Amino acid sequence: MKKKQFLSKTYIVFLGIIALLVVFSALGGYAIAQEGATETGDGETYTAAPNTGTAPKVDLPDAPNMSHYFILGSHLRPRNSSVEYAYDGSGCMYITNAGGGTRLQFPVLLPDGSTIKSMDIIYNDTNASNLTMVLSAYDPGVDDTDIILLKSTGDTGIGTNSSSEISYSVDNSQEAYSLNYSWTDVTDDTLQICGIRINYNDPFYAALLPTVLNQ
Repeated sequence: MKKKQFLSKTYIVFLGIIALLVVFSALGGYAIAQEGATETGDGETYTAAPNTGTAPKVDLPDAPNMSHYFILGSHLRPRNSSVEYAYDGSGCMYITNAGGGTRLQFPVLLPDGSTIKSMDIIYNDTNASNLTMVLSAYDPGVDDTDIILLKSTGDTGIGTNSSSEISYSVDNSQEAYSLNYSWTDVTDDTLQICGIRINYNDPFYAALLPTVLNQ
């Protein structure tokens, strides 16, 4: 009986191993299929073009020894619910109906005690008018201060603009920070905001944190 029980258990374990191998094989095939799929995070289907090195690319200025807060233009949201907007891919968005609104906003969350140094914007501008992006600090219900203001320049399509370097200390106990976007009177895809990057120095105590917490 003991021998039969041993053989029975061995047979069951063997079947279990076979079943696991089948599952792992199926998952591996699924992962390969996912890697080769044309689905993107945009929720649309694209056929990837070969990387020939000739595709246009926007390079932001180097910001050595700085940390970055980087968002897409499509992250911005209107202060006025009547404003309508559209997504044009690669993080770019544009206004289709101003609806009486004049601003889009997005919260800026930086470490307390850090120092804001500069800001960069990426846009797609083929319009004679320019878009405006402002980084502002708010004393809620009392006042607000514009820290950095940047505009698109020219009308040749994809471009960037960068601010001069400043030093503005972040105090989350007293101020709230926001990006504010203005599009003048343009309500079509000739004026698109694609990305905003805030460059900052971490607070002094960041260097004192254990490596695992400082990543």
